[in-house]
Amino acid sequence: MSSRGPERVLTAAERAVRQLERDLQRTFGWTCVDVELSLGPNDSGLLVRGTVAVPRVARKLQAALVDAVPEGWHIDTSGVSFLTSGDWRRTSDSPTPVWRCHPRRGRSLATELLPEDGPIELLTVHEGFPLIRCMDQTLGWLEQEPAQKSAPPRIEAAHGTADGLVAAARAFLDAPYRLGGATSDGLDCSALVARAFLRGFGVRLPRHSTDQLAATLLQGQAPAQTGDLVFAWTAREGPCHVGILVEGDPMTVIHASLSRKCVVEDPIPRFLDAAERREVAPLRRTLAFHAENCGRSSLVLRTEGERC
Repeated sequence: MSSRGPERVLTAAERAVRQLERDLQRTFGWTCVDVELSLGPNDSGLLVRGTVAVPRVARKLQAALVDAVPEGWHIDTSGVSFLTSGDWRRTSDSPTPVWRCHPRRGRSLATELLPEDGPIELLTVHEGFPLIRCMDQTLGWLEQEPAQKSAPPRIEAAHGTADGLVAAARAFLDAPYRLGGATSDGLDCSALVARAFLRGFGVRLPRHSTDQLAATLLQGQAPAQTGDLVFAWTAREGPCHVGILVEGDPMTVIHASLSRKCVVEDPIPRFLDAAERREVAPLRRTLAFHAENCGRSSLVLRTEGERC
């Protein structure tokens, strides 16, 4: 244990929280890190209570505190909850862009919403722009506040087939690649996966590939059946690139290719060529993740440590 006294450690931890808050404010234009720290039993641990914007901020908070306190100190974040309002709204019938940062900080696209994505939860309005959360847990900013109220949504049971999934994915073949895009006018690899599973199987998945990986990964698996998710880390396509496996001779992967700027279907050796890392999420894991979330208004994302 460090020679620093408990009160000095607590002060260092509080400084770390304030620095994290400033960093998030600078990056996104707004954040919520409304937490209180106190010393745990025997003055050798931290109790963290309060509210943060989303689970990803909670993970950043945990990491910041680990760096700030002596090795071996326990950090209890079980009292940290996430921002919620229960104020659900309907978006328009046309594609609705959701911005990653406050629009006055620039317009980096987080995703695009279609009616099939369901209503959104209005969390706050800051400087005239609404911060919202989607059913898939995407957090971002809209240009204007949707006026039409909605009852809380409910994630329904899966319906569909693997053939329907493949048909839904192939319907996007040759669609342009667009980072953050989620429509046939342009979409990225994780949006293709999420759209195809929603349309072909009635399955809701997280919007981003790292969350899709954490939700569905079964380590040590090899690609086996249609609907398995195949992840690859390559210089060509970037880290945690994802596609949908299709059985056949040869097996293929449907994916939105950054390097070729469109949605393609490749033999699996080409998809995995020069990959520094590769992972597979079996279809049964994806269906199980969806089943765990049935009846909820939005997905509960798994963290890195919770995946199987």
